[in-house]
Amino acid sequence: MPNARILVTVLGIALAAVSAAGLVAQSGAGSPEWETLAQAPLPEGVEPILSINSLTLPAEPTPRITQSHTHSGPVVAYILTGEIENQIEPDPPAIHKPGGYFVEPPMHVHRMLRNLSTTEPATLIISQVGRTRVPESLLKPLQEEAAKLLQSQHQWQVPFRTTVNQELRVFRLTLPAGGRAESRAHTGSGLVYVLEGTIRTSAASVPVQTHGAGDLFLDPSYRAGLAFRNTSGSEPAKLLLYQISEKAAQ
Repeated sequence: MPNARILVTVLGIALAAVSAAGLVAQSGAGSPEWETLAQAPLPEGVEPILSINSLTLPAEPTPRITQSHTHSGPVVAYILTGEIENQIEPDPPAIHKPGGYFVEPPMHVHRMLRNLSTTEPATLIISQVGRTRVPESLLKPLQEEAAKLLQSQHQWQVPFRTTVNQELRVFRLTLPAGGRAESRAHTGSGLVYVLEGTIRTSAASVPVQTHGAGDLFLDPSYRAGLAFRNTSGSEPAKLLLYQISEKAAQ
């Protein structure tokens, strides 16, 4: 009987060790993932406006190619659906798929942007500082009622105080099931776009709100920003965060 008790004790210790290892692995798997997509300084002469638009390239027998143009401020484009070919001088043409992105520096010639499919449209979410030079017929707000809700937290264009010593930062945040993270500190305007899933936001001076895929909302300037929580217990959530901040701010 003593030997049996010893065996039971040893097995109990082993099972406890396995369980603890499992908990450690789960806690590691539950960490939010931050990716920096862009960190671009702002020209001092550009208009201090951060805008987010969606661009749809329709499927046509002959894929549409946008005309050459430039932007006074930095542009970051993220591919939501479809497959596109893009060229910004002096770089050669490059192909981007969903989840990919490209950065257009100020006043660089955007030579080409075309949908590679003749059967399916391609959609991009585009952020820029300053007024756009892309034809208005190609642009639309991310939310249909954005223009009517300028006093609420659903905006697609926000002003900020100055471009002096400022930069545009774009992050992709992946929250695991049930995961939580706080927005990176920033001193200027910010906007958040939900790529996947449903999240709940909270902050000291902002009411708790719920946002789903396709929603765009304000991320006010804070040293400690909004808190994001993934409401799903089984699926991850993904966000794009667009922030204006001082170059030296951490």
